[in-house]
This record gives sequence, structure tokens and C-alpha cells, in this order.
Amino acid sequence: MQISVESIIHHVHDCSFGALGSHSQHIPGFPFVTALPFVTDDHHRPVFLISKLAEHTKNILANPQGSFLMFKPKNGDVLAGGRVTMVGEINAIASDENLIARYRRYQPEADDYLALADFSFFCLEPRAIRMIEGFGQMGWLDAGILKTAGSLDLTVEADLIQELATEQPPHVRVLGLDPYGMDIEIKEQRERQRFPEVLLDQNALAQAARRILQNFC
Repeated sequence: MQISVESIIHHVHDCSFGALGSHSQHIPGFPFVTALPFVTDDHHRPVFLISKLAEHTKNILANPQGSFLMFKPKNGDVLAGGRVTMVGEINAIASDENLIARYRRYQPEADDYLALADFSFFCLEPRAIRMIEGFGQMGWLDAGILKTAGSLDLTVEADLIQELATEQPPHVRVLGLDPYGMDIEIKEQRERQRFPEVLLDQNALAQAARRILQNFC
């Protein structure tokens, strides 16, 4: 079955956690899986904030090859919801104020971790992606599809969010923007709002975001 890049992007933006698989250093030859929160970067790749003391960090520093499963149960049923697995290399990345701010918007509990010196950011650079949308709806994609997908620079995103902050209703908070949609929080519940088309123009993207926010006024 043909899986669209839009389906993958909407799914990973709709998830807030996943299961990271790495190569165990404690028991060589066996996989080690742990649950982790994550945030997507401007190219829709998962970014983690992890401690040097964590078992999974020790594993990926020794061998960066791993996989990350992102899922969101549907009506409490894990198998009814979509699942995306990215397989690739996980490496430490430099952070700037925009990446830190984006991570804090999506994962506000990270403030406590950011205050600790041993936490740093890692990003999974996928080589292959597998998505399951439902029964009989599944397939593999080359990870290069994300490199050509529409993206929004984090600096531009930060400026747009600052502009929209004065227009969002009190019970709505904008978490992030990209050419495919907008992530918002409504009464502490996260929602993905899809744009009707891919918006690569900054002004068109801002207008689409404003129309969505007006629906919640």
C-alpha cells in the first residue's frame, strides 16, 4: 500500500511519546526498549532530551543504531491507532534557544531536566520508516522523503507563535507550526489541526493558523 508523507508527518506530530529501541550494552546482543517523550524538529524528526546516566543513552553512545516507535491509542485501543517506526542513527545535537523553546512548549515538564547539566538533546536521523494506518494499511518508505518534505525554520516558527499569542483564545495554546498543520493545546489536551493543503508560504501559513484559532473563539 502507498503511504503518503503527509500521513507520517501528521502522525508523528500528533504523538507525544514513543518506545525507543537500542542495542543493550549490559546484555550484549539483545535489544533494550524504553519509553520516551519526544518533540519533532523542523524536518519532522524525533528529538529527545535524555540524561547521560540513562541506560538508553549509554547504549546509543556505544552504538547509535536504533529505532523509535511512535503511537497514539485510539479510544484506548493501541492496535486501532496509527503507528510509525523510524529506523536510523541517534546522535547528540547542538541546541539553540528556538529548539529549547519548542521542546518546552510540547513537553513543559522538561524544565526540571533542562536545569540539570547531564541532560542533552539527541535526534534520530531515519534511514527507513514504516507506518501502519490500520488493518491492511501499512508500508515502508525511504527516509529521504522527509528531507524533501515541507519544513518551517524554527526561527520563523518562533516569530509566528509570538504573533499568534495575542490572537489565541485563553483556553488555547499554540505549540507548533509546520507546512502541514498546527499543533495546539486545548484545556490541557493536545490536538493536531491539519491544513487543507501544504503551505510553504509563510503568510499563507499564518492566515491558515489564524482561521483555525478563530474557530475556537
